[in-house]
Amino acid sequence: MRESNDVVIALELPRRGLGRLHTSIERRVGQRRIFLMWLLVTPARLCDERGFFSETYNRRAFADISITNDFIQDNFAYSADRGTLRGLHFQAPPATQTKLLHVLRGAILDICFDLRHSSNTFGQHVMIELTAESRQQILCPDGFAHATLTLMPDSEIAYRVKAYHAPELDRGVRFDDPSLAIDWPFAEEELTLSEKDRHQPWLRDLPEKAYSRASGDPTYGDISDGAM
Repeated sequence: MRESNDVVIALELPRRGLGRLHTSIERRVGQRRIFLMWLLVTPARLCDERGFFSETYNRRAFADISITNDFIQDNFAYSADRGTLRGLHFQAPPATQTKLLHVLRGAILDICFDLRHSSNTFGQHVMIELTAESRQQILCPDGFAHATLTLMPDSEIAYRVKAYHAPELDRGVRFDDPSLAIDWPFAEEELTLSEKDRHQPWLRDLPEKAYSRASGDPTYGDISDGAM
């Protein structure tokens, strides 16, 4: 087999939303703490005449860059129509969910919105296009609301989470809240979404405790001034 890409984990700057790249977890660089807001993952492919082989998740590879989430559940979602919006969703502490997502079929926009009240990027977001062809994955951390928007019909996504679904802690934010400043590529009448998502609360109406990170969570914290 020949290796078409020897980069297992690739960090890339966002196309819109957050203007800087942060490392994914707290690390010490001198006296500075550095954090990652989101992570774009490009798994390596081993190609030959049959096609290719790729590891979609390797715990050791993630641990090498200090990502040590214990993913405990895999989920699958199918969307029949282009313009299907799922989100913005999150779970409140203590059941916050880091997500690692990739597209199996079709194409989506993936949105990660920073809900960490004390973060200096609170209220900012990234919007990334993911396709089945690219095989890229996005890691959406604790303290973020998450949404997917399909760009093609019959799109399928798979994602793993670090906490079980907890209906009593299930929360959301309205997709059309102007304070989110999300530039959706579809008009509202072109979207397919659930009644629940259509009537999620406005960001201003969420109590702070609904989206603050869990106390003592060592994985994702507030970004220090001057970090990177």
